[in-house]
Amino acid sequence: MKMPMINKIIKAMTLRSLALACALLLAGCDGGIFGTGGPDEIVPIESVAGAPTTDMSVAPEQTPTESVDGNTGGDTGGDDVGTTAGDTATTGGDLPPTEGDMQTDAGGQNSPALESNQFIGTDTGRFTNNSASGNNTAPLLTLVNTSSLNLNAFDTSVEPELVLFNAAGIAPGTQSAPAELTSNESSLIIVDNNNVGQALVTYDTFNAANASVTTLFAFQLNGQLTVLALDTETTTSDPMLAKVRIVQINDLRDASASAQMQLQSAGANPGGQNATLGPLSLNSPITAYIEIAAGDYELADSENRFPNTAVSFKGANVYTIVLSGIRAENILVLNDTVSNNQ
Repeated sequence: MKMPMINKIIKAMTLRSLALACALLLAGCDGGIFGTGGPDEIVPIESVAGAPTTDMSVAPEQTPTESVDGNTGGDTGGDDVGTTAGDTATTGGDLPPTEGDMQTDAGGQNSPALESNQFIGTDTGRFTNNSASGNNTAPLLTLVNTSSLNLNAFDTSVEPELVLFNAAGIAPGTQSAPAELTSNESSLIIVDNNNVGQALVTYDTFNAANASVTTLFAFQLNGQLTVLALDTETTTSDPMLAKVRIVQINDLRDASASAQMQLQSAGANPGGQNATLGPLSLNSPITAYIEIAAGDYELADSENRFPNTAVSFKGANVYTIVLSGIRAENILVLNDTVSNNQ
C-alpha cells in the first residue's frame, strides 16, 4: 500500500479516536455531550416475547393517525446500494486499518494487520432522504440497535469526525434519542463502540434534507451486522388516525417466504376496521405506511409463523412495527412521533 494512502487512513482513524475520546470527556459535564435532552439519552427496547405491545418511545405518549383503504406497496424510500432490498448497507470486504492495527513489513512500510472477527468488513452504501417529515429544521437521525453489539455512528464528512450518539454507545436492545446531522450531505460509519477504529458499516453518501427524519435499524443476519436506513414520518393527516408500517429484520425461519400482514380490529377499544400490509419478506422488508383508525388491533401473519399479537395505536402518532427474532418473538412497536421529538 502506498504511503500517502496509509497516512490518510491513519489520520482518519486517529481523528475518529480523538473525537470519541473528547466525547467521553465531555459526557462527564452537566447535560452530556449535547446538553440535556440530547442524543446522549438512550431508550430501552422493552419487547415482550410473544406479546408485541412494546413501544420504544422516549415518552409514554403515543398516537398514530391515518385511514386504511386497500393494500400497501413495498416502497422503501431512499436510494441505497446495499446487499438487501431497501436502504441497507451490510458487512463484507476489507477495512482500512487503524493506527494500532499497523505492522511493519520487511521493506519497512506499514501494512494492515487485521484480526479475525465475524464483524470485520464494510460495504459502501448510499442513502437519500428528501422527505421533510419532522418539526426540526436540521435532519434527524435515530439508531435502533437490535444487535448484540454496543454501537455508535460517526459523521465522517467533517473534521474531526463527529460522534453522533451517546459517548458510551447505543447498547443492545436500546434506541437512541435523535441526533442532528451537521450537513444535508454527509458520510457515515457505524462502529462497535468498544472498537471505534474499525468501520462495520459505511455509508459513503448519506444525504438527508432539512426537517427529514431517518431511522437506522441495526441487526445481525447470518453472522453479519446489517443496517437498514429508512425515511421516517412523524405526522398524520388526521388526529383520529394513526400511521403504521411494518419492517422485517429476520428471515422468520424462511428467507424465501413472502407474506401479507393483517391488522384486525380487536381488543377493548377496537379500531373498527381491518387493514392489510405487504407483501413482506426478507428481500422486500418494508411496507409502505398506511393510515388506520386509532384503537386496538391484532397483528396476524398470513403464513402463520407467529401467533396473533395485540397492538394498540393512538391517534396523531406514527408507528413502525419491527418483526425481529427467529420466530418474531421480539415484535417491537416503535412510536416514531414521540421518539423523534427533541
